[in-house]
Amino acid sequence: MKTSELKGKALCYTVTMIEMPHLKWGETIGTHWASDQIVVPEMAEPDCYSPFTSWKQCGPIIEREKICVICPSTGDFWDARIHTFPPKYVRGPTALIAAMRCYVASKLGDEVEVPEELSGENHASPS
Repeated sequence: MKTSELKGKALCYTVTMIEMPHLKWGETIGTHWASDQIVVPEMAEPDCYSPFTSWKQCGPIIEREKICVICPSTGDFWDARIHTFPPKYVRGPTALIAAMRCYVASKLGDEVEVPEELSGENHASPS
């Protein structure tokens, strides 16, 4: 799956695999039965992990990785960049989606593998 197209649970999954690589899909993490969000049992409240919708979860990553997020004058999308070599530039409909796509691209590349059940879903938030 293209990193620039990640959204919803697929985006959460890839960020989780970078932040907590010891976890395994279907074994130590999965989806919550009611909210259909990624659940990381070892996290403090809340146990649902959604860094592309939560500034509390995404903010520390943006700051630590020094991800720059800007909204061009058109205002209909966000750009994020990270100064790796080569630098990564990624776009998204929200600041957090752009930032997390950029983070994943900087760590895992322009294409990633996600579990099949996550690759085609449309999480209940902007794409």
